[in-house]
Amino acid sequence: MEKLKARFEGVSFELVDTKVDPFIKVPAKNIAEVAAFLKDDEALAFDSLMCLSGVDYLHTLAVVYHLFSFKHGHKLVLKVETPRDNPSVPTVENVWKTANWHEREAFDMFGIHFENHSDLRRILCPDDWEGYPLRKDYKTQEFYHGIRVEVAEPPDPLYEVKQKPKADKAVKPAGAAAAKTAKPDPKATTEKKAE
Repeated sequence: MEKLKARFEGVSFELVDTKVDPFIKVPAKNIAEVAAFLKDDEALAFDSLMCLSGVDYLHTLAVVYHLFSFKHGHKLVLKVETPRDNPSVPTVENVWKTANWHEREAFDMFGIHFENHSDLRRILCPDDWEGYPLRKDYKTQEFYHGIRVEVAEPPDPLYEVKQKPKADKAVKPAGAAAAKTAKPDPKATTEKKAE
C-alpha cells in the first residue's frame, strides 16, 4: 500500500481489511497503470493474474483482480468499481495476457466494457444474445431466433431420496417381503429343545 501511495501520488487507494482476502480499492481509471507497476516493480513482481472476476452489487458493478508473484510467493487482491449504467474499465491485457479471456467473460456475463481490449466480444453466449446473465436483474429472453428459450428448473436436492423407496420396491421379489415379515414359531423351538 505504501509503495502504491508513493508511486501514485494523488491517487486515492483504500485498504479494505476483510477476514478473507483483504483487498485494495483502486480507482477504475488508474487500474492499467497500477497493474503495470505491480508487475514490473522488482520487490512486488506480481507476474501472474490468477483470476479476474466481475461482481454485481446492484448499485454498482466491480472487477476483482487476484494477483500472485511466483518470484516472491505473495498474493494481492485489487478491486475497482464502475457505474452500473455505463460500466467501463481500462484493460490490463497488455500487462497480463491471460486477462484477454477473463475480461471477455466479465464483458459477456456482466456487460463491463474493457477500454482498449484487443477483441472484446462475447465468449460464452452467442454474439446476439440479449442481456448479461450474471447480473442480478437479468431476465432470460423469451425467444432466440424464433425459438422459445426454455430455462431449466434447478435440480431437486431431494431427488435421490424421493426415488430410493420406489427403486427398492421395484427390485424386491414377492417372496422376500413375506420371509422378512414371518415370525419364528415358538412351539417349534420348544419341541426341538425337549428332544
